[in-house]
Amino acid sequence: MTNTRICQECKTEIPRDARKCMHCDAKLEKFKEGGLPGWVLAILLLCLIVGYFIWVFESSYFPG
Repeated sequence: MTNTRICQECKTEIPRDARKCMHCDAKLEKFKEGGLPGWVLAILLLCLIVGYFIWVFESSYFPG
């Protein structure tokens, strides 16, 4: 894996962790390795937590 990438505006090689191009001064998007965005994981985690509490309180009201 290289430590550089190509600027989408001017097509020059720049460091991978740069926030803007040194040549054309364009702002760069953060390089994404893949996976789910953070907000999707947060929503899934929230649903799991809420579901767990519903399951716990429901089973305490209706033992059986």
